[in-house]
Amino acid sequence: MPALQHIYVTAHGAYSSGPWVGESAQFGLRLAIDETGAMPAKGDTFTMMTHGDVTTDSGTTAGTHGTLVRTWTARRGPVGSTENADAGFQIDIAEDVWTFLNAIVGYQRSTFRWNSVKLAPVDTLGKTIGTSSVYNFTSPLAGATAAAMPPQCSVAVSMRANILGRRGRGRIYLPAFGVGSMDNDALLVAATGTALRTAFKALIDNIQNVPGTPDYIPLVVVTSAGQTTAVRPVEVRTGNRIDTIRSRREQVPEVYTALAL
Repeated sequence: MPALQHIYVTAHGAYSSGPWVGESAQFGLRLAIDETGAMPAKGDTFTMMTHGDVTTDSGTTAGTHGTLVRTWTARRGPVGSTENADAGFQIDIAEDVWTFLNAIVGYQRSTFRWNSVKLAPVDTLGKTIGTSSVYNFTSPLAGATAAAMPPQCSVAVSMRANILGRRGRGRIYLPAFGVGSMDNDALLVAATGTALRTAFKALIDNIQNVPGTPDYIPLVVVTSAGQTTAVRPVEVRTGNRIDTIRSRREQVPEVYTALAL
């Protein structure tokens, strides 16, 4: 089996009722796995470590806020290491994402639900190895606002490093924000931006805060599939403009109304 280079973690949600049923959304983070005593400093570009072969796992494991459907496991350390990216390791990452989603869901529409987190092992060629493990939430995380912007509208949260070009920046797009997050000029309300930055920083900190005393920990990094190098971001930021993205899944047919000429 191919060797593990990094883990691609994605959060998944969808509209559960109303005219936008069928519209889904997701965002992803890439996690390098590095030695705790020699991990790169924030802002540094480094070569991602290659770990043990990914092997097939199967079954389910209960977590605090959901159940992991296991599909894979891998050593976190070099050959001979007993530390594995096993069910407990994967659940801990998924729970950190759940905590982030729980912190921001109050800004999102009540008909939108976050349902699951997927964890995909990625090899040195940038390809996923087999199928992703899925952490299904026991209770979907539902939004709290009554009115929201259309699904093509989103709020971008960026990770930045002091490196020129695209390799020094990455971003996620968050969907289904309520109109209360916009001011009269259709700009992002400052308080919402502050809450998002705070929650995202906590997510990055929580992911690398692995329980116990591990030798290897996951680090949120900026990298692209197929690259061997990555950079740890030095800041998280939001802008004051609402972003638009093309729907990934155009499952909601548009209803037209005509007037005869």
